[in-house]
Amino acid sequence: MSASKSYPDVSYDFLITSILPSDTREDLDIAWLRHFLKEANSLFDQKTFIIMKNKVNVERLNYAKYPQIFWQKAIKKYKKENSELAIETSYPKKGKEKLKRPRNNDTDSTNSEYWKNQYQILEQKDNLVYRRAINSAFLVSSAYEDLITGDIVPFIEVLKKRLLARSQMSLASADEPVLQAIVENIFPLDCFIPELSLVVDGKKSKGSGRFGYSDIFILGDTNVSLELKYISLVGLVRNKVGANELEDLDKTIEKEDEKSLLKRSYSYWSKENKKVNKTTIGDILDNGINQLKLYMKTISKGKVTNYSSSGVFDKRVKITKSNSNSNKLEGFVILVIGFRRILWRSVDEVKSNYIYDKV
Repeated sequence: MSASKSYPDVSYDFLITSILPSDTREDLDIAWLRHFLKEANSLFDQKTFIIMKNKVNVERLNYAKYPQIFWQKAIKKYKKENSELAIETSYPKKGKEKLKRPRNNDTDSTNSEYWKNQYQILEQKDNLVYRRAINSAFLVSSAYEDLITGDIVPFIEVLKKRLLARSQMSLASADEPVLQAIVENIFPLDCFIPELSLVVDGKKSKGSGRFGYSDIFILGDTNVSLELKYISLVGLVRNKVGANELEDLDKTIEKEDEKSLLKRSYSYWSKENKKVNKTTIGDILDNGINQLKLYMKTISKGKVTNYSSSGVFDKRVKITKSNSNSNKLEGFVILVIGFRRILWRSVDEVKSNYIYDKV
C-alpha cells in the first residue's frame, strides 16, 4: 500500500455500504478503529501491537481533522446513493414476484451447509434492514469477544448507544430491572445466563444473606460476571421535577468529573427496610464491588453439594470438574446514572476448578 493512500481510502466503497442512517462520524471512526486494531492484533506479536496501538492513538489526536472530513464525505455519498436508489426503484402495478431463496430448516449452526444457505439469503435480502441487523450483530459480537478477554470498553459503548435510544420520558421510571433487560437484550441468549442463582452462605437462613444472584454470567473461554447498578436521577434531586429538568441533569452528569460525581448524595426506597435510605454514588459503587467479589468466590466453588454448602444453585448451568486450575472468572461492576453516564470497575480475577456451560 502506498504512503499516499491510507487504509480507509482503499476500503472506501466497502465502508460506504456499511453506513447506517443513524451513524455519526464519531460512530464510524470508533468502529473502524476497533476493526483496524483487531486486525493488527491478529497479525503482530503483543509488543509490536502495543507500539502500533499507542502510535495510532497519537496520530488520531494529531490529525483529528482528517477523519472528520473523510467520514463527512462518506456519509454525504451514502445519503446521495440512498436517495438515488429510492427515486429509481419502482414496483409492478399487477402481481408480486415471489422471492426464490434457499430455505434451511436445519438449525445446526455448526453445519457448513447452514452457513452457505444463510449467506445466500443475505445476498438476496440486500436491503437497509438486513444491513442494519448485520452491522449491529458484528458490533455486539466484537464487544462480546473483547469482554471475555478483559476489555469492557466496546461493550460500554454498545450499552450507552442502547440507553440513548430510549425516550427522555422514561428517565423518571428507569431502574435496575430496566437496565437488566437492556443488557440481556444486547447479548445472544446462548452466550450468557441472567440472574445466576447462588447460595452465598449455606449456614444462613433465607432472607438473611443465604441467597444471591449474579446479574449477568457470561459464558466463554473466560467466564465473566457482571454486577449491574442503576442510579435513578430522581434520587439525586430533592424536589419533584419534570422530564425536561431530568434531561438537563442527565446532560450535566455526563460531563461531571468523576470525583465530584461519586460524592453526590443519593436517596432510594429500600423494600427490605421499608424506608428511604440515604447514601452516595461512591458507596453504591463500593458495595457493588464487594458484592461482586463475594459472588465470584461463590461461583468458583462449583455446584452446591448439600444444604449447608455454598456455590451455584441453578439448573440452567452445567458445571463439570476441570483437569486443571487454569479456568478464570473475571468480573466488572457497571454503574449507570441516568442514560448518559456509565462508570465501571474491574475486580481481581478468580481461579476456578470448574467449567461452566449452558444446559
